[in-house]
Amino acid sequence: MTLLVSKTGIEIEIPGVRRVDRNAPKRWLAKGWDDIKANTGFSIGIGIVFVAIGYFATYIAWQAPWALMTAITGFLLMAPVLAIGFYAISCAHEQNRVPTLGQAIRCWRGNGRSIMLYALLLFLVLFIWSRFNWLMTALMMHASGSVFTLTPERLLASAEGWGFIASYALVGLLIAAAVFAGSVVTLQLMMDRKTDPVTAVVTSIQTVIQNKKVMAHWAGLIFALTTVGIATAYLGLIILFPLLGHASWHAYRDMVE
Repeated sequence: MTLLVSKTGIEIEIPGVRRVDRNAPKRWLAKGWDDIKANTGFSIGIGIVFVAIGYFATYIAWQAPWALMTAITGFLLMAPVLAIGFYAISCAHEQNRVPTLGQAIRCWRGNGRSIMLYALLLFLVLFIWSRFNWLMTALMMHASGSVFTLTPERLLASAEGWGFIASYALVGLLIAAAVFAGSVVTLQLMMDRKTDPVTAVVTSIQTVIQNKKVMAHWAGLIFALTTVGIATAYLGLIILFPLLGHASWHAYRDMVE
């Protein structure tokens, strides 16, 4: 265990954090793939459900660029919570237990309050992000009265649209980096050890600090694979989302003592 003391004098005891080598992400993905092969029905089944949700959200938001971008990026923001079922499957698999659908659904109940608090925090971030998307669309497109009628085609066909995309990407990158740092091992730790949200988030941030280059590589892989999944009309996410979910569990096991 590591004792951290903030400038305000608040003490937080967190688990020890290991440094990992640069090939660690490849190992995590390999172990994640092994989990999929061992639990194909559950893993792919959960992936199909979330892809179906993604299709529904995109259909609802298609006519409003701000809502469409919120739907797509919202998936990334909420992914740590959505992947908790994969953590449960991987946990059972490494303990030589046969995972069940019930376990994957109920895995949060052992530390339900902490997990729900963290999920609500991410929902708050998503809500603020959606408001930002709406405001940016109105300002950049000079169409506050018709912002809900702008289509993705019009967004890509104008200089203002590309300016919006660039500004959006910059702010989105900063928010994504903050969320990533605070969620790399957070849900896994809360589910596995019944840890409170503050301790889990601090542990996650400390994990990133101790493994900066590896975490940058891991974040890039997550972004690249998710982009591929989205670019294939979400179909690729049927496999890639479970793969990243399982791999994230092994990342937690590898970095947290």
